[in-house]
Amino acid sequence: MSAYPVIGLSNLHFIQYSQLFFSRVDAEVEKNDSHAMDFREKYNDLSQDHVGRKSDIETLEQQAAALKKTINALSIGGAVKPLKINKEAGRERSNSVVEGNSTIHNRLNATEARAAMLGAASSKQAQALEQLDKIVSLSGAILQSQDDKIKSLEQKVEEITMQFRQLHELACVSLAQQTSANQEVDALEARLLMLEVRGAEQAREFKRSEQAASRIQESLQERIYALGQSNARFKIKLQALENQKVQQDKQLPDIKDSKPVQETEQEQGEQKGLKKSRSLLRKKPSKTWNFGLVS
Repeated sequence: MSAYPVIGLSNLHFIQYSQLFFSRVDAEVEKNDSHAMDFREKYNDLSQDHVGRKSDIETLEQQAAALKKTINALSIGGAVKPLKINKEAGRERSNSVVEGNSTIHNRLNATEARAAMLGAASSKQAQALEQLDKIVSLSGAILQSQDDKIKSLEQKVEEITMQFRQLHELACVSLAQQTSANQEVDALEARLLMLEVRGAEQAREFKRSEQAASRIQESLQERIYALGQSNARFKIKLQALENQKVQQDKQLPDIKDSKPVQETEQEQGEQKGLKKSRSLLRKKPSKTWNFGLVS
């Protein structure tokens, strides 16, 4: 697997690369098939030529045999002696036989020359046929070797194609998983964005709540300060009343056993306000101001 130059590519690029590889493999297989078909056609042509030359040689051999028969027949015909009738007839017959023998010898010489030519042609045809047999035998061996190479190449191509198909399927599965993961990431990002928006809204709401709490705290501090001022005034009045009472006690020493003078309604109200202010001052302020707001 590590020998292929596809490591480091994305799944989509690997799928495109595998498709390109399949197309190149198909083109190479078609090219090899075309070469094999051309070679087989040449082999068939050589075989047909071989058969044709064999047929020509057989025809020449038949012609040579026929010529030999003709030569033998002419030789036999030339050996026949003429009959003796009379001198004139014998002379004419002799001249005729001589002319016939001369013609026969001429034809025999021509036939022998033709037979020699046919023999030479037959020898050349035999040599050519022998060479053609060697060429055909060599072509058959080359064709068998080419067939073996083509079968081996087809087997290797089939194995590589199977591996690439497996890688292609794995890449498709990985691409589907990556797409699903990207969808999940998009959903998580959308949810995170929603949470950020809600967080920003809550932060603004919290800021408004803090501002409201700050205003309430300032208002309470102002009220506490006013109550402190009022308490100070009440203390001053109380001290004045105590001083006045001391003066009255000094001026009236003889009426100790008498009933105390009834306080006026205003003094009673001032006393109640003073007690309320003291009770408020005794209370410890809370460390945090919590007005029911979510921190």
